[in-house]
Amino acid sequence: MAAKPRFRIRSSALAAIATAIGFLAFASASLADTGGVYFDSAGNAAAGDPAQLFNGSFTGGSNVGLGPSVMPNLTSGFDNVAVGHAALDAVTGGFDNVAVGSSALLQSTDATQNIAIGMSAGFHLETGSRDIYIGNDGGSNAGESGVIRIGEKVLQKKAFLAGVWNKTISGPVAPQAVLINSNGQLGTQTLASARRARRGRPAPPTSDWWRR
Repeated sequence: MAAKPRFRIRSSALAAIATAIGFLAFASASLADTGGVYFDSAGNAAAGDPAQLFNGSFTGGSNVGLGPSVMPNLTSGFDNVAVGHAALDAVTGGFDNVAVGSSALLQSTDATQNIAIGMSAGFHLETGSRDIYIGNDGGSNAGESGVIRIGEKVLQKKAFLAGVWNKTISGPVAPQAVLINSNGQLGTQTLASARRARRGRPAPPTSDWWRR
């Protein structure tokens, strides 16, 4: 069986959180009294309010968190990373999620392999998988999968992407035009189809239309 894909971002997040937890573990009494540190044999680690670090009866492993509460509803999930107030607050059996920011992936329960960065990033996602949210709450899409959302339509007014302008694409596939709709969704069309669409003409039904 092929190995389960893992997000590379998790290793750096784990390192940062482990450093913070290690600092608290050896901090002076006056500093340590402001919070608590949790670690168990299953590789779960957290720092925050001692009364809200994981669920006392959960069976998951390799979960790491930093915040006032850390995955308080977790039951059997594993390999989750939560940083910030209420990040992954509702997760129960999800795995391989990375939530960084206050309320990031707040409503996710059994969601898997998602990345959410920013305040309320992926807030509305509940059961989707392999999504990436950066500064976007996911709107009303509670169960979408394989989607990338960056920024909020009502907040961001311009977008800049380096390494695109004046760059030639080479390869066996003919270059295609990149189009965008009013919702901000990107897609491609062949250059010929894009020109016809711009002129208001429908695309031919098949590639051998000219023979008819």
